[in-house]
Formats: sequence, structure tokens, C-alpha cells
Amino acid sequence: MDFGCPYRIRGDKGLENIDLCTWMIMFQGPNRASFMWGKSTHNTRIERLWLESGQHFARGWRAFFTHLEQHHSLERDNPHHIWLLHTLFLEDIQHDCDEFCLDWNSHPLSGKGQNMSPLDIWLLGQTQHGIYDEAGSVDPALLHRYYGAAIPHANDRSNGNSSNDMDSDSDPTSNSDSDSTSDSGGDPTSDSDGDSSNDEDHEVEVELGDGNIQSWQEIARVIASAQRCNIRHDTAKVASSAMPFESRGDMQAYILALHNALASNKYPTGFGLNMEYNSVVSYKTGHSSKLLTIPLPYEVWFPHIVIWCKALDLLKHLSVCKAAVVLSE
Repeated sequence: MDFGCPYRIRGDKGLENIDLCTWMIMFQGPNRASFMWGKSTHNTRIERLWLESGQHFARGWRAFFTHLEQHHSLERDNPHHIWLLHTLFLEDIQHDCDEFCLDWNSHPLSGKGQNMSPLDIWLLGQTQHGIYDEAGSVDPALLHRYYGAAIPHANDRSNGNSSNDMDSDSDPTSNSDSDSTSDSGGDPTSDSDGDSSNDEDHEVEVELGDGNIQSWQEIARVIASAQRCNIRHDTAKVASSAMPFESRGDMQAYILALHNALASNKYPTGFGLNMEYNSVVSYKTGHSSKLLTIPLPYEVWFPHIVIWCKALDLLKHLSVCKAAVVLSE
């Protein structure tokens, strides 16, 4: 991380945040609001950032994948196809992410920002106030003091009580919020700092060594279990990914054949490469009924389409790739 680990993180009450919450409590320590649960409507800055990142690059990639699904044989429920997308395009997507971060951190902020960029403000803060020391690793005994396996957590949903009774080392700027009145259990007006606990001053019953990996895993499991009382909705479903090869040799044969295919000017048949190119893709986003129209310029996206079609064609003919490697040897 270029800028170190945050002292505190705020997130909504989705199951996807449970691992991040657990890591923050273990790294930064408990009872200090290391992770603060709240409504997404109170995370307006990050919600706005999703809009910016979508406009800069994410919508283009989504439209591209939609185009592959509509015209070039991509199957979203096929784990092998998802693996192939990761293999072919993940580095390009990361490059776009990095460029967006650089642009965002360098753009001037109006109002209180006084036309300084986030990087300017960060450097000025270090100059005026010094550099904060990063928190070191937290003693496992300290975590066990508040989250020991011998201490039942009052808010565990397994006990049938999903209300949030935890004391809070709340950030003084945090506001009360609610998810919705339809959420099961809990005070709808409460805003929880997820790392505080009522179970204080209990003796540690288990001695742990810093190098005991199983002990750290057990601590993480107990913290995650204690934090589940804050969860209000499950994670969004994500397409599964699976490598299609039975052995490392098969994968090496495929990669070699793919390099040769990409160097060739020949197009595989049956993948729609010879059809008229559609430079506009429309899709619905979120709960909106309105179609979002995204342009896909030919000179930018058609080369990516060719890469996908050649890679998918080779994936369907893996035995041919293996035979070609044997002949080359």
C-alpha cells in the first residue's frame, strides 16, 4: 500500500465486509473503532467515487464483457470462461485502476480543498503534523481478552438475538443511521463501531505464541463470529472461476499455443469476428429501469475481442494445443 494502512475504516452492513472488519481489528487493535459499521447512505464520498470510477473505466469494461456475451460466445456461468477473462484482461483492468487512482489523487479540490489535490493535502499534512507511526502487529493475548473463544458473545445470531448491544468507541464525527425498518432485529437507529465489546477485563485462558498460525486463525474466526451481528444483507453473487487444465503441462501447452495464435493474422471461425461491429452497448445498472448506453470504439475494443475469440477457440481445442507441443519437442 502506497499510503499505509488506514487507522479506521467505515463500511456498510454487507457480508462482504466481514473479512475486512476482522483484519482491521487484528491489525489495528480492538476497542478503538478500527472498523465502523454504518449505512451506505452515510458513505457518500465512496459512493460518489464509484460513480467516478464507473465513468472513467469500469463501465467500459462492463460493456465490453456484455458485448462478448451477446456476440462472441462468453458464458457468464461457465467457470472456465471466467478464468479466461481473468487471465486475459485482469492486468489491463488493474492498469486502468492505477491510472484512475493517479488522476484522482492529482485533481484539484474546490471549497475547503483550496484547489489543492489529495496528494498536496497529504504531503502538507505530513509537513505540518508529522508522519503517524503505523500500528504494529497486535498481541494475540489482547485480542483474546476481548474475543476469547471461552467468552460467548451476547450478540451472536445463533443465540436468537441479533440486536446490537455493543459499547462503542465511536468516532466523534460518526452519525446515527439505520439500514431499514425491515432489517431483522437490532435498533434501526443504531450505528455500530464494530470492534468494541462489553466483555472486558476477562482473563485470557489460552496462552498464544506469536508464531502460532492456528492461533491467529482461531482469533480471526472468533472475531468474525462476533461481528456477524452487524450484518444486514448477504454478499452479491459472484461468478465462480476455475482453471480448465488438469495439469501444469496442459496449461503450458495452452499458453504457448495462445502466444502463437495472437501472433497470427488469422481469425477463428464461428465467433462472430466477421460480422458488422457494433460500437454501442446498452445495459441496465443497479435497480434502474433505464438503459445505460456505453460506446465501444473499434480501435480500442476490437483488438480485445480478437484476443478473447482466439483464446476461447484454443480452449475448446486443448488436445490440439497439447499435440502441437509434443511435435515441437
